[in-house]
Amino acid sequence: MDKENKLIQSKSVLDAISNIIRVASAETNTLKDRALKLSEETGELSQAILSLSKTRGCEYKEKDLDDVNEEVVGVIVSCLATAVEANPGLNSLDLFLPIIDKQLNKWINASDLYIELEDDERSN
Repeated sequence: MDKENKLIQSKSVLDAISNIIRVASAETNTLKDRALKLSEETGELSQAILSLSKTRGCEYKEKDLDDVNEEVVGVIVSCLATAVEANPGLNSLDLFLPIIDKQLNKWINASDLYIELEDDERSN
């Protein structure tokens, strides 16, 4: 099978997350490998942001918003792959919902933000 037949085209963000989990589960990387890859991706994101913002010494790289967005996605993919490696058998991110809510609430409270909840969010 050639590489072209292996391309994934996700239909939604949830589909993309499911695909990331599936691919990460099939790989044989260690948690250390994943953490190092995440650090690499974070560094690349930082470089793209510094270049985009024309920070002295970084503007020569000529990165644009598309580059920043690509690196953001690289970080997201690496984060999800790290979560899969840390939790063998993970087939959804439901395990993380309470942790995600806790972190979001911490963020909101630290920022003095007021977020109006939808009716269906209040009932949970």
